[in-house]
Amino acid sequence: MFYRQQGSVTYLTAVIMLLICTLVTAYTMRDTVLATRLSANVLEAERVMAVADAGLADGLARLVDVPPSLPKDFSGVLPGQGAYHVHYGWRRETAPQVLDVVAEGRSLGAGASVRVVAESAVFSPWLPDLPPVPIISRGEVRVSNDVILSNDDPGADVIWSGGRAFVPVGLRSSVTDRDAGLRAIGAAGWLEATFARPSTQVRELVRWVGCTVCDLSTVSHAPSMFGLQSGVGGPAGLWSSDPDRPAGPAVAVVEGDLELTRPLAFDGILIVTGSVVVDHPSVSIRGAVIAGVDIVLRAGSVIRERAAIRDLQRTGYFAPLSGSRHERFTPG
Repeated sequence: MFYRQQGSVTYLTAVIMLLICTLVTAYTMRDTVLATRLSANVLEAERVMAVADAGLADGLARLVDVPPSLPKDFSGVLPGQGAYHVHYGWRRETAPQVLDVVAEGRSLGAGASVRVVAESAVFSPWLPDLPPVPIISRGEVRVSNDVILSNDDPGADVIWSGGRAFVPVGLRSSVTDRDAGLRAIGAAGWLEATFARPSTQVRELVRWVGCTVCDLSTVSHAPSMFGLQSGVGGPAGLWSSDPDRPAGPAVAVVEGDLELTRPLAFDGILIVTGSVVVDHPSVSIRGAVIAGVDIVLRAGSVIRERAAIRDLQRTGYFAPLSGSRHERFTPG
C-alpha cells in the first residue's frame, strides 16, 4: 500500500513538472514571437522612415533656385524600400514666405506602414534690395567720355564710391564719392555686406562655372546666380557670343578681378570682390556693377533699369526652418 501511494505521488509530481515545463515553454515561445513581431515592427518603422526621409530630402532639394511660386507635388520610389509622395503648401499670412514640405512614405506590401514627415522652408531672395545706382565701388571710379551711365530712378545718382570718382563734367552732379561707410566695409566683408548674409553662405549658394573667361550665352540661361574666379594667368572675363540676346536676369559673383574686353549683353548685377575694367564699346549692362576695389569704365554702357532686374527679387533659395520638423507613423 505504501509503495502504491508513493508511486501515485511520483506520478502526480511528474505531471505537475510537465505542466510547469509546458507553461514555461509556451510563455517563452510567446515572448519569442512577441519579440520577433516587435523586431519586425522596428525594422518596418525604420524602413518606412527611410522612405519618408528620402522623399523629404528630394522635396527640399527641388527648392533650389526657384521663384517663390508653389512647386508641383510629385511621387518617387526608394528601390527595395517603398514609395513616397511629396506635397507643398504655403503658409498663409506669413512674412517671410514659409513653405511646408510634407512627405508621405509607404512601405511595400499589402499591409503597408505609412510615415509622414514634414519640414518647413523659408524663402529668401538672392539680394535683400536692388542696387540703388548702376555703379558701386569700395575704391575709386574712373569713367571715360564715351561711357553711357544712367539711372531710371529720377534724380538718383549713377555712381556711389568709397574712393574718388573721376568722371566727365556732365556726370559730376550724379556722383557720391569718398563715402566713409563704403571704405569701412573692408575687402573681406564685401560679399557679406552686399548680400546681407555670411560670405561663406554666399559661396555655398553660388553655382560656380568651370571657366575663367565665360560665354554668357551658354553659361547663364538657367542659373539665376552663378560665379567664376580669376585664373592664374589673369582676371576673369565675361562675353556674349550672341550679343543681340541679353543673358539673364542673373547675379554674377566674381572672386578676384574682372575684365570686360569683348562684346557683352547682360541683364543683371555683377558683384566683384576685386577690380573691374570695362574696355569694349559693345559691353551693355542693364543693371549694376558692384566692385570691392576699383572700377574703370573706358567704353560701353551700364544702365540701371529696374524692369531688367526686378525679377531677381522674385528668385532666390529656400532654407530649412529650424525646429519645424514633425512626423507621424501609422503601422501596417
